Order: sequence, then structure tokens, then C-alpha cells
Amino acid sequence: MQHIDIHNSAAHILIYANSSIVIDHLECRYSRSTEIVCIYVYFDDRKSANQNLKSVLASLLMQLLRGQAVISPEIRKRQESGQMHLMVSDLLSMLRSQLSEFHKVYLIVDALDECVCQEAFLETCRELPGNVHTLFTSRRDTRLSELIDPDHEVDIMAHDNDIREYLLQSFKSHSKLQRMIDSERESDPSFLDYVINTIIEKSQGMQVPLSLSSEIVLTVG
Repeated sequence: MQHIDIHNSAAHILIYANSSIVIDHLECRYSRSTEIVCIYVYFDDRKSANQNLKSVLASLLMQLLRGQAVISPEIRKRQESGQMHLMVSDLLSMLRSQLSEFHKVYLIVDALDECVCQEAFLETCRELPGNVHTLFTSRRDTRLSELIDPDHEVDIMAHDNDIREYLLQSFKSHSKLQRMIDSERESDPSFLDYVINTIIEKSQGMQVPLSLSSEIVLTVG
């Protein structure tokens, strides 16, 4: 696997936040490219029963094949043979073959800490071809850091002013909530400040959406 640069070179990057801003950046930058593709895995412990290694590999393969004119010889051969029952090893082989049809592939793995098959999944990632650039996001987890052995780790945390601005914009975009706040402020002018300060206080030490943080400039290598 190669690297995604975030201000500097790194072979494997582990970010302690969510991945939405990274995905948006890559999709915007490479949406028209036929040689570069972005694929994603979103782990969710509430859906762990449906997120085993086989289903994850199948999802990645489907993303690669969706709308693509070029299909690898191996996949065409399997299609022609009518093979219906695929094992994990079959899916991995097909995934590797299709990945090799692109110049670069960016794989974003969101919420790795919620993956129920972490070790098997990470071992699979190590078997992907050299044109795959991988970025993992997770809550802070020392064990995961040791498993990945990243060259770079990035903590993304919001400052109080970021959270305040985010909340104000959120309230404005939800008319019912804004009306409720305005109603409460008629009897207590400090109500809005109380709500915001309480949320900020409770959020200390918690992971927050990456969209609250200062903008990260991504230079994709």
C-alpha cells in the first residue's frame, strides 16, 4: 500500500475522527477520473452481524465494478464459468485483480474500532496491491495503532469556538428547534448560552465530527 499525504508523507495514516471531509475531498477531486477511484468501508457496531470479512470484500468489489467499463480478466473468467458460491479467498483474489486495473485506488476505512473482524481485515489490507492508498479513522485505540503500525497518526479535536459556531449554524438550519430556543429566550435571555455552554462542557474529551475542526489540506500522493 502507498500513502495519502496530509502535509507530509506517510505510508499508513490513522486519524482519530470521522472520515467525511476526507471522502468529500477525494470524490470532488477525482470524480471525473477513470484511472483513479475511491472506495469506502463504514464500520458500525450496530450492524456487526452484516459486516463480516466476506461482506466487506464483496462491498468493495461492487464499488469498483459499479459503472466501470474495464473488468479484470479474472472476473470475466469467473462470470463466464457461472461460479455462484464465492469464498473469502475468491473475493480477495477478484478484488486484487480489479484493483490492479486502476492507476490509483484510495481506500477509506471509517470507524475501524467498530470492526468485528479487525485482525482479519487488516491482514487483508496488507495483501492489496501497491496502487492502493489507505486511510483509517478510529477512536483512539492503542491496540489498533499497534496492529496498523502507521507512519503517522493525527488527532482531530474541535475547539470550544468551533463547537459553538457549529451549534449556532445547526440551530438555524432546524426551524422547529430554533423556535423552541427563541421561545425559551423570551423568559430567559441567557438560555441559548446555557445550552451551548452545557454541550461544550459535556463534549470535553469526546470525539467530534471532523467537519468541526479546522480545514485539513490533503495532498494526495
